[in-house]
Amino acid sequence: MRATLAALLILNLAAAEASEPDHRLDAVLNALAQPAPTVTPFVERRESALLTVPLTVFGRLEQPDADTLVRVVEAPHAERSTVRDGRVELVREGEPTRRFSLRRAPELADLLDSFRALLSGQRSLLTEHYAVAFEGSPEAGWQITLSPRESRRKQRILGLDLYGRGASFDCLRVTQADGGVSRMLLGESAAAEGSDLDQRFVQRCALADAAP
Repeated sequence: MRATLAALLILNLAAAEASEPDHRLDAVLNALAQPAPTVTPFVERRESALLTVPLTVFGRLEQPDADTLVRVVEAPHAERSTVRDGRVELVREGEPTRRFSLRRAPELADLLDSFRALLSGQRSLLTEHYAVAFEGSPEAGWQITLSPRESRRKQRILGLDLYGRGASFDCLRVTQADGGVSRMLLGESAAAEGSDLDQRFVQRCALADAAP
């Protein structure tokens, strides 16, 4: 009898530990959820073998409704990408407007899917497209790692890492299959004035406990 009770206790503890990340993930998603429309400033830094120095762009992400994402680049050039109904409309200063399938732009697809899931607070929207791993604590600092499920996306994107603290989504890091890396500061982390930008990337694009 004692052996049976001990075995049941061990199983219950194991089940509780296994489900804990889901509870923490749900707590973060609930804290981040906000209805459209939303506007989020960003600073993105891209590193690639094709670039001699990292490229830094400034802009904002707009979500006028739950199914639309607009990425507006304000500097160093003007660009506007609108993602809606599986299509992308790209407007660049001095160039003709381009329209193409979202399947040709997995980076934008990942951005749309992750933002939709975070702003809706629905974990099912994340798990539909990604294998999800959670580290940290909802209050002190958290990291959500997303690994694409679709083979088409895997050919271009190895994974996404989302970093934040409490209800603050601070950074989105995208690792590409070709070795390129994009880090995007978001919200208050992007808009902060009077602080060193390089230091912000170091501090915000890492799990809080692991940041130097």
